[in-house]
Amino acid sequence: MKTKTFLHIVLSMVIMVVFSNFQVPQDHRVLFEKAKYTMETKADLKEAIDLFESIVKNYPDETAYVAKSLLYQGLCYEKLGNQEAVKKYQFLVKNYPGQKQEVAIARERISKLLPPEKELNNISLTPTFTKIQTPFHIPQWSGSCLSPDGKTLAFGSGNNVWTVPVPGKVDPGLAGEPTKLEGASNVLGEGLTWSGNGRFIAFSRVYTRDLRGGATRYIQSP
Repeated sequence: MKTKTFLHIVLSMVIMVVFSNFQVPQDHRVLFEKAKYTMETKADLKEAIDLFESIVKNYPDETAYVAKSLLYQGLCYEKLGNQEAVKKYQFLVKNYPGQKQEVAIARERISKLLPPEKELNNISLTPTFTKIQTPFHIPQWSGSCLSPDGKTLAFGSGNNVWTVPVPGKVDPGLAGEPTKLEGASNVLGEGLTWSGNGRFIAFSRVYTRDLRGGATRYIQSP
């Protein structure tokens, strides 16, 4: 009886050890799939980040899954608009070079999120100013404004809207000849504004003009 009981205990312990050894390698895989499901199906990005982080911390020897987890963390942070994404990608590139596919994707994402180092080093934090002379007088109330590319000045004068190239063809410090916008008469130059792409000028808050040749349009107030 005692022998049977002893054998039963030993057999139970063997089964537990075998079962335990079988389960441990699966844990990180199951957790990874759960994290992906949370990210892609549940769309709970914050919870997914935490799940991926648990893989990174608890299974450091599973380099393939750690690299994948860092990559997915970066993607989650990107969707959240968080710059932490760059840190995750950089950590992946630096510490897991052997995971070539994940590293390649991480490098690509970094290049999208950060300007090239050369351009970054050339960015000046000090504003620069250029003084441009005009062979004509621009009234102080003209509401003059420069185009987004800095090549054309718009201003109001004599109840008309004018544009002038900056600089002109004669001298880099001298503006060119002004051109009156047809159809933009009897309006005030106050509130002149350029569109972000430099194609349109809005003036008097109710008119726009397509500089590629379109007509001046009246924008009716709501």
